[in-house]
Amino acid sequence: DAFPANRLFFAPIKDLVRDKAAQPRAEFRQIAPNEVEVVLEAPAYLYFVQMLLSSETAIVSDNYFDMAAGERRTIRIVDPARPLRVEDIVVRSC
Repeated sequence: DAFPANRLFFAPIKDLVRDKAAQPRAEFRQIAPNEVEVVLEAPAYLYFVQMLLSSETAIVSDNYFDMAAGERRTIRIVDPARPLRVEDIVVRSC
């Protein structure tokens, strides 16, 4: 358990048949004026889940990762320079 699980698909990602319409379910919690917690749940295997933010000073605890079907993950986003609003965060999977 020292390292996260690895993935092996036996084909290039561009050649895999995947549901591009599947997106993570996201629940946002405003923790502080400059901190938001995002709880994600994957309805299917999701490739390259990412948080898109308009602020270049925001710090994301984890970004650009895969999620297995049914997996839940909590992400913390903090912006030390300015207030952070839930509306400023877009979650998507490629």
